[in-house]
Amino acid sequence: MERATSADPLGDGAVDDRRKSVGDRRSSPRTKTLKGAQIFWPAGSAVKCIVRNLSETGAKIEVHSPIPATFDLVFDSDQTRKSCRVVWRKEPMMGVRFI
Repeated sequence: MERATSADPLGDGAVDDRRKSVGDRRSSPRTKTLKGAQIFWPAGSAVKCIVRNLSETGAKIEVHSPIPATFDLVFDSDQTRKSCRVVWRKEPMMGVRFI
C-alpha cells in the first residue's frame, strides 16, 4: 500500500485545495465596472465613490470616508438613485445590497 505524501495528502491522486470557494452566495451575477457615484444619507454631505462591480441586487464600492450602514447611491452617469445597505466592509471596499 502506498503512503500519502504532503503533495498527495489523500493518497488517491486528487489534489486537496482548501482555497476553493464554498460557492458564490450572490443572488445575481456581478459585472466588473468602473463608475463614478456619490453616497448620500440624511444629515450627511455627499461622498464620492467608485463602483467596482454591479448587479441587479447590489454592488462593490470603493470609498475612502466613513459611511453609515444605509444610504442612497447616485450614479454620476445618469443620476440613477439606489437605496443601499452595507453587507460587508474591508477598507476601502464595501459590498452593498440594494433595498
